[in-house]
Amino acid sequence: MTILQTTFHNIDFTHNIVLPKNNDKIISHIQKTLSNLSSLNIVQNKKLLEQTIKQVTKFIQKKNNFMIFGTGGSNLGAKALINILQNSEDNHIIFHDNIDPINFKYSIDKINLNATGFIIVSKSGSTPETLSQFASLIEIFDQKNSLDTLYKNCLIITEDNPSPLSKIAHTNKITLIKHENDIGGRYSIFSNVGMVPAIIA
Repeated sequence: MTILQTTFHNIDFTHNIVLPKNNDKIISHIQKTLSNLSSLNIVQNKKLLEQTIKQVTKFIQKKNNFMIFGTGGSNLGAKALINILQNSEDNHIIFHDNIDPINFKYSIDKINLNATGFIIVSKSGSTPETLSQFASLIEIFDQKNSLDTLYKNCLIITEDNPSPLSKIAHTNKITLIKHENDIGGRYSIFSNVGMVPAIIA
């Protein structure tokens, strides 16, 4: 077998790489760092899970379909979980991760708005795409003089900090579930961002 000779900036990678002598310390440091990550430790928080299950169980009553609005980490992790849990023919949970007006209108026209739950997800509460999606929903329901129905059928996941989304939630008494401050959106699959859709599924 021919060994590929690779050099880069006078570094010869064909020689064995020698690990530092304090390798055990490095591994220990990595393990300690991982054990302190909220995005992983949250799976052990049974109290939070029970509280979330209680809130979601109440929210899903009298609803047949669910639309989840969010972008990036506020959408992808949950979508991956649902793809595992949900039968391919069962599409009662629909994800919207962009502001494509054609796809949005097509989805909205297909469902019974009064029997649909709308889940709005943004860690910061100020994500432009997510706020735009929510604004479109508000406009649709406002035209039908049904804003009260929209707010009753909404669940917002965001940090409990001053933001456009949290302000809308508090002003209109929308169900609000806190997004953990120390968990970034892209690492939020095991937080409420991922668990809420998983519980619904």
